[in-house]
Amino acid sequence: CQDFVYINTRLYKPSPSVPGTISPILSVQKEKDSQQQNLTDLIKMIVLKGDCWHAQLGHLLGNPIEPPLLELNACDIACPKCTGEMKTYIMPVLRSGLSLFLADTFINHPSGDITP
Repeated sequence: CQDFVYINTRLYKPSPSVPGTISPILSVQKEKDSQQQNLTDLIKMIVLKGDCWHAQLGHLLGNPIEPPLLELNACDIACPKCTGEMKTYIMPVLRSGLSLFLADTFINHPSGDITP
């Protein structure tokens, strides 16, 4: 969780200026948006889908026309999902608890002045 917060926060820090001799393909904002989307997709894959990481990567990065290879369906011994490690560091999230947290954080304790 701390790594995700660190990487996500780092995306919004001021970027170093690009030398005039370099012409980037994407604007800084588009690059940050792309990195944010990639980070979100990674978190969705790891936490929300609940399948073997190797099978998910094979599906995500594999040829969409060909069916996935059977041996990529589950590793059984290598990823935290298959070894059961995920249960030790990812706790379940209840919708009601998340709703209460968000309401308490953003409604009951706003960080700035509220103007009508």
